[in-house]
Amino acid sequence: MKIKHSLDFPIVNANQERDVHLVLKLQAPFREPSPREPIALTLVLDRSGSMGGHPIEQARKACKQVIQNLRKDDHFSLVVFDDVADVVVPHGRFGNYSNEDLLERISRIHSRGCTNLTGGWEAAQSEIQNTPAGIPRRILLLTDGLLNRGITEPGHVLEKMTAGLTKHGIRTSCLGFGDHYDEEILSDIANATHGSFYDVKSEDNLPGIFKKELEGLLEVSVQNIQAKVKSSKQVLSWRTIDAIPRNEINGKTAKLSIGDLQSEEERVVTFRISTKRLKLPKPDKKDPKLLTIEFSYDIIGQEDVANKHKRKVARVGVTNDPTDVRVNRSVLGPLSTQIAGLAIRESHDLQERGQQEEARNHLLKAIEVLNSYGDASTQEAIDSLHHILRRLETWTVRDKKMALYASRSYRQHRTKEAWTSEDMIQPLFKQ
Repeated sequence: MKIKHSLDFPIVNANQERDVHLVLKLQAPFREPSPREPIALTLVLDRSGSMGGHPIEQARKACKQVIQNLRKDDHFSLVVFDDVADVVVPHGRFGNYSNEDLLERISRIHSRGCTNLTGGWEAAQSEIQNTPAGIPRRILLLTDGLLNRGITEPGHVLEKMTAGLTKHGIRTSCLGFGDHYDEEILSDIANATHGSFYDVKSEDNLPGIFKKELEGLLEVSVQNIQAKVKSSKQVLSWRTIDAIPRNEINGKTAKLSIGDLQSEEERVVTFRISTKRLKLPKPDKKDPKLLTIEFSYDIIGQEDVANKHKRKVARVGVTNDPTDVRVNRSVLGPLSTQIAGLAIRESHDLQERGQQEEARNHLLKAIEVLNSYGDASTQEAIDSLHHILRRLETWTVRDKKMALYASRSYRQHRTKEAWTSEDMIQPLFKQ
């Protein structure tokens, strides 16, 4: 895996505290296409009362589309949930079932009751965890509602699903239907389990989503990317622009769980670093160190899986001449997109608290910052901020979902994850 790192300001003024951005570009290696290997897929379908009518019809159609794309050596199961969870199709080799039988079982699914989402996921885990070793495992969670039965506290939900990834290698992708699902918990589930999150406004999106999910299982070339980040004494604080799961080891060290990459996929991870007042280094000394990042990941080859390690050290130059402080324009494209994604999220949060004017000013400030670079590569990010700015005046439930979906996608900056929003233009970094 190629890892390139650059600072947006490689040189900073001496004796001034300031923020700099460290931009990491992770490029997965090409994985040679091979004969279609088996996969394991479990559908978890919300059949609660709110799914009545068109939503349940969409969901049934979605299930039918999935089974039409599976092969006899794949492993499959189907779980439905309302107040309780029921296994409609026990986990097993797909070829053991007839399509007619599966379609009939799906047709008999009807809406009722409340939403015990965690119970549905736990039932799915019990099914898929018995998949033979070596077969990639994915849960697809389809829901239109909020958690209102069983385990509903978000922290406990994420703890259970993260344990499913750690113990059984189960990744969970979430499809939110309609305007009433909890986009924050679904996005958090996808982040914590290295899955994807999709805003399904229209059933027209479903074929593309399923194609991406099935291809994604087969094309992963780097998995379990972990980064151990240690900050130097020159750093006041740091954070990632993306909401990457972070485990604090001590006051200066933390571990990030970044996830997987498909063949030749690129992902950008950006750190916002607040520095202390830096002194000019002596002539025989290196530039001040900011972060040391130790990567660990698995490369999936044709015959085996190899664990690899890489180490990157980010240093910054220091000057007394203000004319030496210039932006590194080569990183402005991905950086501006991620800055816009973070600004959209923060503006959304202000808007949800009833602080519309503050939300508006927050977006305007981000636009001003990006305009100040005077570079054409920031225009797409600026346009996205203007789009959200215009929507603040009316701010519907659909606007809220659009904003959070776009924010997550912009900040993750993954080139091969599908784009499903019909309310914003697909960003250029998406393939």
